Amino acid sequence: MYKITRKIEVNAPVEVCYQIWTNFEAFPRFMHKLISVTPVAGQENLWHWEMKGPLNSKNVSWDAVVDMMIPNKIISWHSINGQNVDTSGSVNFQPLGPNQTKVEVSMSYAAPGGLLGEFVAELVENPRDMLEEDLENFKRFAESRESALVEPSGLGTIHERKEI
Repeated sequence: MYKITRKIEVNAPVEVCYQIWTNFEAFPRFMHKLISVTPVAGQENLWHWEMKGPLNSKNVSWDAVVDMMIPNKIISWHSINGQNVDTSGSVNFQPLGPNQTKVEVSMSYAAPGGLLGEFVAELVENPRDMLEEDLENFKRFAESRESALVEPSGLGTIHERKEI
């Protein structure tokens, strides 16, 4: 299992950074391997994720529940049992000034296929490098005018983990 933590300083207010991260459907705009993130009908705070497989092979998908959302502070999640991908993590937001925010992503990730899957992922598309690239893309997106087009998610505050 991978455990990855990456940080980046973004020249945008904490409210803008947080708003973008709460709109999961906007993620494919800055996460290059992600195809889509959609809410699961009838399930509060449950989202279906789909991404391109290694070397753009078969797509990989999973469902994840949002554990916690505290506006302008933290978002955390975990995949539900029995999924192709086992992942959990959090995004923390720290204002560094009125127009600057430190965004820190910490996540655990087990590749499909167990140790062999992790070995192949490491050789082909290193998850650490992918996260770093996605954060750089997020920074460019958040600092651009395009970020103003991202609608608030309307998810509100989630203070405790909900089991699904």
